[in-house]
Amino acid sequence: MENINQYMDELAIIEQDVQKTGDIGYMVIDDVIGKSEENLPMFAMSGGVKEDSSVAVTFLYHQQGHSMMLFLDSQHNEKDYTCDNIFLEPLLETLLFIFIIIVGLSALLYLFVRRKSIPPSNFKSIGKICFDPKQIIGYGSAGTVVYKGYFENSQQIAVKRVIIDYFTLAEREIELLRTFQHQNLIRYFATESDELFKYIGIELAHYSLADYIEGTNDQTIDLDPIDILYQTGLGLEHLHSLNIVHRDIKPQNILISMPLKPSQKRKILISDFGVSKQIASTTSMSGEYLETTHIVRGTVGWIAPEVIQSKLDRQGSIKFAKPVDIFSFGCLFYYVMTKGKHPFGESIERQANILKGRFNLEHLPDEENLLKTNIVESMIALKSTERPSIEAILKHPLFWTPARQLAFFQDVSDRLEKASHDSDLVQSLEKGGFDVVKGDWRRHITEDLQHDLTKFRSYRGSSVRDLLRGLRNKKHHYLELNPSLQKSLGAIPDEFVSYFTSRFPRLLIHSYIAMQAFREERIFKDYYASNSCFPPLPRTWKRYFESNKPKNGKTFSSDEDGSPVENGSIYKNSFSSSEIGSDINDNNPIECDNWRSTKSNAGADPTNRFFTDLKGRDKLPEGSIEMAATLTNLNA
Repeated sequence: MENINQYMDELAIIEQDVQKTGDIGYMVIDDVIGKSEENLPMFAMSGGVKEDSSVAVTFLYHQQGHSMMLFLDSQHNEKDYTCDNIFLEPLLETLLFIFIIIVGLSALLYLFVRRKSIPPSNFKSIGKICFDPKQIIGYGSAGTVVYKGYFENSQQIAVKRVIIDYFTLAEREIELLRTFQHQNLIRYFATESDELFKYIGIELAHYSLADYIEGTNDQTIDLDPIDILYQTGLGLEHLHSLNIVHRDIKPQNILISMPLKPSQKRKILISDFGVSKQIASTTSMSGEYLETTHIVRGTVGWIAPEVIQSKLDRQGSIKFAKPVDIFSFGCLFYYVMTKGKHPFGESIERQANILKGRFNLEHLPDEENLLKTNIVESMIALKSTERPSIEAILKHPLFWTPARQLAFFQDVSDRLEKASHDSDLVQSLEKGGFDVVKGDWRRHITEDLQHDLTKFRSYRGSSVRDLLRGLRNKKHHYLELNPSLQKSLGAIPDEFVSYFTSRFPRLLIHSYIAMQAFREERIFKDYYASNSCFPPLPRTWKRYFESNKPKNGKTFSSDEDGSPVENGSIYKNSFSSSEIGSDINDNNPIECDNWRSTKSNAGADPTNRFFTDLKGRDKLPEGSIEMAATLTNLNA
């Protein structure tokens, strides 16, 4: 204790009262008063101790490898404590206090959850499922009623109550629901039963697609129609990958999920698998069908024509395959994109029109919605073998982002770069190109781009290949363009792509269809499904050559590469009737599982297609009669 005595005379006693709060009331560091022999700092501190409420003076010193705290009361009596003893007890008190708080909160939470988990007296409970009989959210076939309820008294679900006599369908649905799990298929929870009903607990959705499109629900949300269709397609693709045919695709069976986190979009869910059927693994899009019962499953106005025809022919069984779902999905496409319209007309005549293949896509103007009309027409084809697979549908350019569109344009142009003029690849692209380039594509671009294109090479205005080459070159050298031209073309990729596709609405879908014949090439494989294709576009019947007549008496001649020019201008063109006729009569050499372009295919005849499309229209397109007569003579 010699070190202690050495510093005793230097310590000042602070006269003040302290409150008793255990062994140590409080401790205040006054000052550093020196160092111990072990070179540890020594502090003068004031504090209170349990035995004496008067002021004590303390300091830290080191002894036998331990840090010690010396307490001196007012009579200079020494009280030694190790640091562990000094700080451990307050720490334990703090931990005890925290523990008591946690236990209290846990008890309150338990009571709250338990109270919530007990269903109200007006709820009906069956096993793990409970629901309010007054909260009906929908009805189904065969007396099925859907209620809002809970699973294990906590998870909100929809409860389907099925009459036990009709439980065969419900058992099939349960079996299928247990088979698959997919983000775009309704989720299954549990099944319970009583003496009269079976109760199926499934995922609770916000409302149906029919409610959303037709505005029958008070809550409004803004969803992208293309995203709705794409998510639905993903769910259907999963079903078809398991060889399951849904057989009842319609707006009422497509559900919109409950609100998710703000950072997440709503899910689109396919529901109601009561009439779904698993088919043999050998069944394909090529026409092999599953024979099933004589009962027609599905909803009138959404049933594929071959299903109804089988019933009308009094066949002992009705055949189903994946194209049945594709037809209904095609009707759903039109319904979503036109906000409630049906391609086969009003409900009273809808099924008759389906049987005859008589559809009307007037709510999707041709040139503005070519991507949409192309995919819908192929999906609702009268012949089931002409409908594309769900894999082909999901790869259609309708679902592409601007970045993917631009990548495709560049890949096509790169592939064409070294191809000869008379190669199948180039010929496939140029057939039908008259409508793509609108007579002369150079006349439809801005003047600054016209002049920039002529700096390094010449371009033929009648060539789709040259249009793609110009697009590709400007993309590759975008940073080298002057600021005014960059502003005119817009930012890459969105505005840049829109610059061309808004001026040439056929460019993307025409190029996509033209390259189908070469879809097995490595550069194109990612853009196509291997098992089906889409048919060529119909003609526009627009007389572009009228707008290309010489103005002010000026004459036209051809430059060295065959492009018509007017005194050196790059944006004038002219066409002969023979050129138009040969363009129309050519057929692309495409061979697909679901569609073939041949001379014998009446559907490929543009004149027949023209008159077929005009049936039922009140007003013919401007100049259509004269054009049709011209085409008829040319074909003759």
